[in-house]
Amino acid sequence: MPRVASVIAAFSVLAVSHAAAQRNLGLPPEGFRSVHQAELEAHRGEPPVFVPHVWPLAPLARDRGPALSREVLGYYPYWVSGYSSLRWDLLSTLAYFCVEANGDGSLGALNGWPATGLINEAHLNGVRVVLTVTCFSSATITSILNSPANRTNLVSNLLAQVQAGSADGVNVDFEGMPLAQRDNLTLFMQELSSTFYAAIPGSHITIATPAVDWSGAFDYDQLASACDGLMVMGYDYFWSGAPTTGPVAPLDGYSYDVTWTVNDYLYYTGGQNEKIILGCPYYGFDWPCTGSLPGASTTGAGTAKTFQVAEPLAQAYGKQWHVPSSTPWYAYNSGSWHQCWYDDWVSLGAKYNLFVTQDLQGAGIWALRYDSNRVELWDALDRYFGTVPRDLRIVNEGEGDLRVSWAAVKGATSYRLYQSSDGVNFDGGTQVADTTVMLPDLPIGLVHYVRMASIVAGTESPAGEVLGARASVLPASAMVVHAFDRRWSGNTRDYIRQHASSLANLGIAFDACSNETVVDGRVALGDYEAVDWITGNESTSDESFAWGEQEMLTDYLQAGGAVVLSGSEIGYDLESQGSASDQAFYHDYLKTDYTGDDAGVYQAQGSAGSIFAGVTAFGFDNGTHGTYDVAYPDRLSAYGGSSVCLTYTGTAYNAGVQFAGTVPGGSAPCRVVSLGFPLETVYASAARDTLFSRIMGFFGVAPEPDVVPPEAVGDLVVTASGADLLLAWSAVTQDTLGSAETMGHYTVYRTSGAWSAITPADSVAAVPTAGWTHPAGVPGSGLAAYYAVKAVDQEGNSAAISSRSGSISFALP
Repeated sequence: MPRVASVIAAFSVLAVSHAAAQRNLGLPPEGFRSVHQAELEAHRGEPPVFVPHVWPLAPLARDRGPALSREVLGYYPYWVSGYSSLRWDLLSTLAYFCVEANGDGSLGALNGWPATGLINEAHLNGVRVVLTVTCFSSATITSILNSPANRTNLVSNLLAQVQAGSADGVNVDFEGMPLAQRDNLTLFMQELSSTFYAAIPGSHITIATPAVDWSGAFDYDQLASACDGLMVMGYDYFWSGAPTTGPVAPLDGYSYDVTWTVNDYLYYTGGQNEKIILGCPYYGFDWPCTGSLPGASTTGAGTAKTFQVAEPLAQAYGKQWHVPSSTPWYAYNSGSWHQCWYDDWVSLGAKYNLFVTQDLQGAGIWALRYDSNRVELWDALDRYFGTVPRDLRIVNEGEGDLRVSWAAVKGATSYRLYQSSDGVNFDGGTQVADTTVMLPDLPIGLVHYVRMASIVAGTESPAGEVLGARASVLPASAMVVHAFDRRWSGNTRDYIRQHASSLANLGIAFDACSNETVVDGRVALGDYEAVDWITGNESTSDESFAWGEQEMLTDYLQAGGAVVLSGSEIGYDLESQGSASDQAFYHDYLKTDYTGDDAGVYQAQGSAGSIFAGVTAFGFDNGTHGTYDVAYPDRLSAYGGSSVCLTYTGTAYNAGVQFAGTVPGGSAPCRVVSLGFPLETVYASAARDTLFSRIMGFFGVAPEPDVVPPEAVGDLVVTASGADLLLAWSAVTQDTLGSAETMGHYTVYRTSGAWSAITPADSVAAVPTAGWTHPAGVPGSGLAAYYAVKAVDQEGNSAAISSRSGSISFALP
């Protein structure tokens, strides 16, 4: 079946049901077994980690729900331990895997259910627990579904077990579904749901469904209507028995991939996006194969590798990125070739972004604890499904107006905008209903800081990162991208303050955004003369430059943009630990080579003949200067036409490179400054200002021109003093937008004609201060003279000529 991207928008006008529609995709791949079935069979006979206990079971704490904007359902296999490390705030449903159904509706192996400790911990954290029931035999499924008595028996037995565990519902996982049982499966789900809703109000009923329904055995439309969600197993596109290597869950690029599956489900459910939970893999497959190129023929069955195993091996063997599918992989030779394809936080984030874009109910996980104690996959969930607003940006609209906007948080009833003039001390917040706020008439040159929180179900989320912009008359010339997302207690997520201070001191107008905003296409880097990209000390676990970011920066540099990127782990991440494409990006577009992980010092200085020539030694933070310990500043070298611009003081190591020229595929010369330490950690502020001044000068970014005229002169008084005339007026100290103004001079006009006839030819003096004496004998005895004054600032902007109010004009008697 072809993709149906254009159909989605038309769902609201479709009057027909898709209940009777069937796919004709052919037979499933020969020998296909899902990872659910394969894993269960591999662990069959093992004693369950959990042994049922008799202590009281805690009810679900409904007042302590997770901080999520969408459903996150995670399978917890009975053979896995260590649930204390779960991020309960990022789970809404834990699906215990599993109890097994028999053909007569009885239950076979209970595999440790009820897992009292696990259930209690989940409930105390406001996470519901559902019991997964499995059946992977077509004959057994037929026996259950084809008999009303057996269906009823299974429903009753499941209800008894869920009640015994004080749990909250059921997840049904029937695989090998016969087409002939299509309607009976719908009946079973309707019976299961109605029984549970009556017996356990608020219970949660879902069914696992395939990524590709080869025979049309699942009636997506009716199943979605019969329960709370379809937990789509969005993985095993390349399974253990696949004939070639390939991505377990390709986002795109194949006849059948995650994007195809989402569109297929939207079409066949009649647009019931709110019922679709798209499962994602925390595992991959390692296949023996014929070579090191993607898509090599496999020579045996693949072995499942959990993320906690695959990620370190990818770093060891050389992690690669497969662009068509947006997934990582690696190859190695241990006497014969092997390839392992899996998912990491970057590839999962790309899928999560699709789920958000299509407004699906949420995401599923196979399986919890497959990441062990690593944090990266939790962070990806937090960024896309947490309640902290994403895609925050603050942009100049001109004339001192700033526009703050962010992506909508699903379920949010309102948002709270916090504002500050220093990025540290914020006000009490303003509640807003929309996802855009205008901040009008701010003083030109003022740096204004914001951060956002959402309010979901009456609970306010934590406030997100701090962003700021310098209010300007014209659109900003620079964009500051806050990409320092590392989950670390020392990351206060407000390091834009140091960058903003230096840019403002240079008179450069700038906007700011989160890095996700760039990747999500909400900000166009091409609108700016320069980009300042903040990575802090992000490294491999945080992906200093993820693939989407690399794409955006590549396009920007090819078009002639200018980028300064600073951080202490960029080279380590991209070159030492990165994939071939990471290394190519670092070399070919950032024009930097990585030579080592630690300079061993906390000082750098300018290199002769560079943009920093003459810059004496300055320090960056060792943890005692107000930001954070840089710890491991990258050692760098020039590459591909760049040159060294900074060295680490007292060493032979380089701290920065500069480049001016054309990058591969470029249509115009670009400029790059790449630093091995974070700019925000440079002290004192004067040293940081100097670095920014040299960088922006290299980029050709000039201070914002002052085009705002000063205020008009007021309180002009003319008096006679003998033969002289004394003019006095109030000094002008502000421009017409209320910002501080530096005056150039005042122009004095005199005319003997009508007030409206004053012209430049009537100018009689240009004086530096607020007052002037007209020499004796002028204009002459008995002649009338009218006076006016105009303020002119040091940039030459002229105020309106002073008005007639008060005693502005004076005529000799």
